[in-house]
Amino acid sequence: MRVEPGSMDDTHFDPDDLGPKGVLKYLGILIIIMGGALLMWQLPTPSRASRPAMLKNFIRAKDIAYVCQDYANQHGGKYPSSLEGLDPPLETSVPHWQYYDPDSERPYDWVYFGGMKAEDNAKRVILASPTASTNKDRTKLDRIVAFADAHAELWPESQYQQFLKHLATEPNQ
Repeated sequence: MRVEPGSMDDTHFDPDDLGPKGVLKYLGILIIIMGGALLMWQLPTPSRASRPAMLKNFIRAKDIAYVCQDYANQHGGKYPSSLEGLDPPLETSVPHWQYYDPDSERPYDWVYFGGMKAEDNAKRVILASPTASTNKDRTKLDRIVAFADAHAELWPESQYQQFLKHLATEPNQ
């Protein structure tokens, strides 16, 4: 059975059937697609790369706050004076426990505000990311902060700096 070129039953591509204009058209489309792919490959995509890292850091902050809360429950309501004081060590309780900075692609230790007791305010900040990271729109800097009740929030850098100023003058509340 012979199938006519251009018919619906023609599944074989033959460039000779297109003629010179058809071949140039398809080559032009192929060049545009390849150029677009090359351009997309060259463009930085920090927002896509940083979102998973920020989410993992957010979960780690909550996990570490929970471990500290559990420590306090086992030690008469007293939180550890430092993260190194946790027993069992944090490395065994929370895998990959360090903060991973998506901007510099380096791990850092968390900033820990220890020395509290369980009867202190549950909204008391106990942990913060050591560096500010740009948000997904790359328009502002954010920090992860975790609280004594084991919840975490994303704070703008300006709010975190206000907290540090307040902490210097009054106890962590």
